[in-house]
Amino acid sequence: MKTQNNLSDINGKYSECMLHYPKFSFGGNMEKDSSQRKANPLRIQLLRSLPLSVKESLSKEEVDAILHKDVWPDSLIEKLKGYFEED
Repeated sequence: MKTQNNLSDINGKYSECMLHYPKFSFGGNMEKDSSQRKANPLRIQLLRSLPLSVKESLSKEEVDAILHKDVWPDSLIEKLKGYFEED
């Protein structure tokens, strides 16, 4: 009987302890979530310099692309077409 009490006590402490640690999964993409990565200050400046109407039209994914990605989605390129010089 004493063993049963010890096991339930251990399980209770384990459950209580696990509440303090973030959940994670094994495998998949090991890269940090883009919201946790530090954005390049020039990209932040670019985003801030856009007209309010353009900023309001951007989706979360498009803002993330501006701040963190090297390849931008076509929808973002289309919205910003008039603000950049063609190469």
